[in-house]
Amino acid sequence: MLLNSKNNNKDKLLVVTEPVKLSFNNSWFSGFTDAEGCFNVYISKDSKGISLRFIVDQQYGLSLFNQLKDILDSVACASIYVRKNNNYRFAITNLNKLALVVEYFNVYVLRSKKQFAFEKWKVVYNCVLNKEHKTSKGMENLKELSKLINKDND
Repeated sequence: MLLNSKNNNKDKLLVVTEPVKLSFNNSWFSGFTDAEGCFNVYISKDSKGISLRFIVDQQYGLSLFNQLKDILDSVACASIYVRKNNNYRFAITNLNKLALVVEYFNVYVLRSKKQFAFEKWKVVYNCVLNKEHKTSKGMENLKELSKLINKDND
């Protein structure tokens, strides 16, 4: 079977017959995040606190998320939450540990609209690292930016 025949076979697609090993040294997690991931910013009602989260949800995902947690255990604090209907959530919330998420998606770029969400989320992340949220003007700017993060993901 000829794949990519319109491309004169310059870039043949390879058929993957073996499972891809879970690793943060390849792009599988980027594709998985395109399908199931989310970048989130929460600003407290009193506007005194801000938290960032990277989240992936998956029905029946406990086994996968345990493997992810094992891979990341030495470098990131990840949590697994049980939700309704056998849905599981994998989340990283520690600001210092979110650096791994930023580094990973800078290398393995998302291919969906989530790339735009990530770019905006990354701006908020860097502002928080620089403590720009400590001023009322900085917090107002972050509030406005956070509203735009997942705006186009519908």
